Amino acid sequence: MTALLHRESGVRPELTPADQRRGFQLMTLSTVIAFVGDEVFAGNILMIIALHFKATEGYIGLLWFLILGSSLLQLFIVGFAQQRSKKVLLYVIYGLATVCSLPALGLDHAFRIKGVWAALAVLAVCVGLRQTVYSMATPCWMGLLRQMTPAGKRGRWLGLLRTSWQSSLVLTLLLTGLYLGRDPEWHQLRVMIILGILSQVIRTLCIVPVPSIPPEPPSSKNGWWEAILAPIRDRNYRPFLLYSAFFGLALGLQEGFRLVYLVRLGFGQNLALVCSSLTALGAVVTLFAWGRLADRFGNHGVFSLTLVGLVACILSWFFVSNRPAGLVLAMVLFFLGGVFNSGNGLVQTRYLFSSLKPELEASYLAVTYLVLQQSMGMGALLGGQILTLVQKLGFRIGETGINNFQILFLTSTLIFVVPWLLRRQFKEPSDAPTRHMVAVVLQPIRTMVGSLVLWTTGQDKEDDQA
Repeated sequence: MTALLHRESGVRPELTPADQRRGFQLMTLSTVIAFVGDEVFAGNILMIIALHFKATEGYIGLLWFLILGSSLLQLFIVGFAQQRSKKVLLYVIYGLATVCSLPALGLDHAFRIKGVWAALAVLAVCVGLRQTVYSMATPCWMGLLRQMTPAGKRGRWLGLLRTSWQSSLVLTLLLTGLYLGRDPEWHQLRVMIILGILSQVIRTLCIVPVPSIPPEPPSSKNGWWEAILAPIRDRNYRPFLLYSAFFGLALGLQEGFRLVYLVRLGFGQNLALVCSSLTALGAVVTLFAWGRLADRFGNHGVFSLTLVGLVACILSWFFVSNRPAGLVLAMVLFFLGGVFNSGNGLVQTRYLFSSLKPELEASYLAVTYLVLQQSMGMGALLGGQILTLVQKLGFRIGETGINNFQILFLTSTLIFVVPWLLRRQFKEPSDAPTRHMVAVVLQPIRTMVGSLVLWTTGQDKEDDQA
């Protein structure tokens, strides 16, 4: 039985530290297992399936839009997420999402009967339905997760959670790349689809023993529409919503096309998939450190440092080519992109959890993730159209000058200027100056260089005495 503090005193009940730890561990396990399904139906493995059926860049952009932009329905679950059991809602949502995933098993049948267009149409409908349903879980899942993370240690706990799921992602992509080979056959892709469906079922079962507190009804009598507008009307929170919108647009514009770029450069699909796993590896090795930095110095410094790093990484894709050195550079950029994107994502979640109003928790969660996901989806859709249009104008891989993918990367970096300017508007009073955090980050490097200088100086003196 879940142990609750203050149950009898009339104060809002809270989970005990032991229950928080147990619930956090179960939710982490659920997330780790779910990543197989998320990659098959909403990630890089899905892109490999689409490329198997000769998908174009425009279609890839459409898929990413369906993955990220099919999130409007989560607004309609706000009232239920605030006043009903989040766990029960998750059972229903995850079950429906699993059912929506089943038509993917018939892609090859559609291809043999009606051709490529039929297979791609079935895939788009399957992904769209699955993601539309799946997105409704966001307010419920994030609300449950917020209950499991103590405020004083939230950065470190979120870092641990993200490290766990990114480790799962690395393993999933590496093993999938080794299994699929350079040009995978349909029977191999079907095995991945089956594993993706099974992972969704197991994820749901992992949530059953998670402890939770009774739902808290809104403190006011405002209706659904007023609850949805509350985060937008919050003058202190509004700059963060704008930040999320432009950050998502800039990221979504190019993030989903980097794997496709490697394939178009002539590298095998398995190699491109393995390279993309380095994004998760970059997150794995740095997320806990980002969490400690955020807990110690606040969010602002992490926002600043990670934005600079992301822009530098995206611009560096200009130098990726079809030569071995270009592949090595791509691997480094996938890794560094994971380092900086994971840190930015962590402090976004940390800021959200600390800034929302508890009586309107579901509203803040739903609106914030809707803004981020819609902007990323629109960015992906726009990115696909830019690649197609610019290619028709003569900017293509193999031609003299820059190609269509490089123009996309440049456009993304220009949009990142907007979130850079907005980040100051939601800086919290407790946030330390960025230079203080940078000094701590650079301290190991300074120590190492200093030791090297001292060692070199000592050697020089010994040489002079000799």
